[in-house]
Amino acid sequence: MGYRRQSLATEFRLRIKASLLAAAVLALPAHCLAAEPLESPQQLIQDMAYNEIQDRALQTCWIYHIEHTVDGQTKSEQQVESVDGPVFRVLAINSRQLTDTQEKEENARLMHLLANPSEQRKAKQLHEQDEERLQRLTALMPKAFLYQFVGMEGNLIELRFSPNPDFKPPTFEARAFADLAGTLEINASQKRLVRLDGQLIHQVDFGLGLLGRIEKGGTFIIERTPVSSTHWKTSRVSVHVTGHIIVFKSISKQQDERRSDFHPLPEGTTLAQAEALLNQAGGRDSQGK
Repeated sequence: MGYRRQSLATEFRLRIKASLLAAAVLALPAHCLAAEPLESPQQLIQDMAYNEIQDRALQTCWIYHIEHTVDGQTKSEQQVESVDGPVFRVLAINSRQLTDTQEKEENARLMHLLANPSEQRKAKQLHEQDEERLQRLTALMPKAFLYQFVGMEGNLIELRFSPNPDFKPPTFEARAFADLAGTLEINASQKRLVRLDGQLIHQVDFGLGLLGRIEKGGTFIIERTPVSSTHWKTSRVSVHVTGHIIVFKSISKQQDERRSDFHPLPEGTTLAQAEALLNQAGGRDSQGK
């Protein structure tokens, strides 16, 4: 009889512990309950990088809104990506509509761009260089960092990344990029980058510091968003770094750019067509004020 009572008491305690354990598990955040993806984080990054590079290689035309903050000043802009390169119109500065003088300056700037093929080529070249730089850095991601699975919530996979000690950066820009550590969010179904949030964990010296350096603690944020069933665009770029380059020229890059309201344009949209769209967005005629 005593043995039976002892067995019942033991069973009761086990049931209580099981109930408490179940309650604790149910109280955990959703991302803690998610199973780790079948493929390794490194393979996931490799697939994501491939998809990003393929998407960036597509030549498409878009119009969208930009909120561009640099060193405390915010400009609202409308930008068009045409086959001849990007072109933008400033709509407001620090939430204030342009004055008549500022509007005339914007009209003159756009007219000058349309009338000068060399300026058009320069703007297009700068845009292409930025895209090529992003492609190069994206291609380095599978090798430049080590990744660790953090969790999964809905269709988002979160990874933690840190510098790969075996990686040898091929360029100066790759050296700064490869010293980042932080987190990544990836769209699980499309294997696309949603957010990169990184911080420089070391001071980056160029030429043993003689050519320049970027201070430790600088932050970089990139966010991407789907704008069609297959195409993604950058919706935010935030860069906050300090340092100096050769000849003791100080650098302080404090900028945050947010892009929204993306709309596709017909294939082959020209710079002249882009300028007409921007004039409509500004609510003024380029020959106006």
